[in-house]
Amino acid sequence: MKRLKLIGLFLISLLLFIPNIEAQTDSYRLSLEVDKTEVQINDTLRVKINIHDLKTTGITQYKIKLAYDESALELITVEDSDDWEAPMIEESYLVGTTKNNRPITRDGRITVFNFKVKNKIGDSLLRIGYFSLVDGEKEIKPVQYPLQRIKIQTKTTMTTTTTSTTTTTSKKTTTKKTSKKTTTSKSSMTTTTLKEQSSTTTKESTTSKETETTTTSTNENQTVIEKGEKKRSIFWSIISILLFLTLAIYFAYEKKEE
Repeated sequence: MKRLKLIGLFLISLLLFIPNIEAQTDSYRLSLEVDKTEVQINDTLRVKINIHDLKTTGITQYKIKLAYDESALELITVEDSDDWEAPMIEESYLVGTTKNNRPITRDGRITVFNFKVKNKIGDSLLRIGYFSLVDGEKEIKPVQYPLQRIKIQTKTTMTTTTTSTTTTTSKKTTTKKTSKKTTTSKSSMTTTTLKEQSSTTTKESTTSKETETTTTSTNENQTVIEKGEKKRSIFWSIISILLFLTLAIYFAYEKKEE
């Protein structure tokens, strides 16, 4: 009888301990770091991908997919790091593995993306569209997918205007011609400014839509994770109740038999 009671207490302790083990593993944070947020055409942009607060038994692989405007940025190279090989293309993802397939349990940089800035002025969003770490045969996704806004500008040029003063007998005629040219130039500049403002407004509208889409995607990922955690909690609660009832009935029956 004592042995059966000890077995029952052991099962209860084990059941209470398992959820704590699960809560302490399989989690990490993901960050996207750029060397500069304001760039000019033909500049090189370095994007570093880092993992933080890693809590796993050992990861050996990652899968990543960057989302960016290909008309604004061109991917040139992808680098390795101290612990990771440079990723290779597999289907529509980039997949990287640890050096010598050694399991990693520490934080750090996993890769660096190098981009060339194209001839597209305005704001551009760069974000991680998909990411997962592989722990054995299990894929672990981050809580959030980070994003970064990049501002692309034209190269600054200095324009020097040289004014020549010439003494002529027909000063009034020259002044009138210059006035007409100045008026035409101002009109042309006003038209150009209006076009640039319209273009800027259109780009800001497009960027706003991209931001809304990114925010929606992030919120959806967060919702999916929260639903999974809620289902897990409900599952363990049901198991706990069933086991408690089973043991209560068992001990009541044993007491009755005594």
